[in-house]
Amino acid sequence: MLALGLGACDTTEERPPRVVPADTTFILTYRVVPTAEYGAYEADAIRFTGADGRNGALGPVDLPWSINVTMSRNRDHIYSLESELTASGDVAGMTAQLFVDGEPVSQGTVAGQSGGLRATRTARAVYRFRP
Repeated sequence: MLALGLGACDTTEERPPRVVPADTTFILTYRVVPTAEYGAYEADAIRFTGADGRNGALGPVDLPWSINVTMSRNRDHIYSLESELTASGDVAGMTAQLFVDGEPVSQGTVAGQSGGLRATRTARAVYRFRP
């Protein structure tokens, strides 16, 4: 019986090629890290575009910070990340970074510096995804 079942599966007819759907999503990684010199240990506020396309905000946030969000490949959209800190004395630096499926696509840095007046520092990264 087994031989009979296997023989019935053997055919010379060509089968249509298997269609594998294109990936409809990608992973967008938002990351904020301190700079090497006078790096910030926290951000007062982090603002970013969420998976639903709406803006979200967090704060205060310890650095380094990152989050992965699954985004749709079917829409043209601008993604942004902004990290803000108000500091005095040694002014803290930080870098805002965006990655698509692990590949860097945008980065903005505010350098740290010694001494200085109270100042608000903002690191920004912006990326436009086009399908």
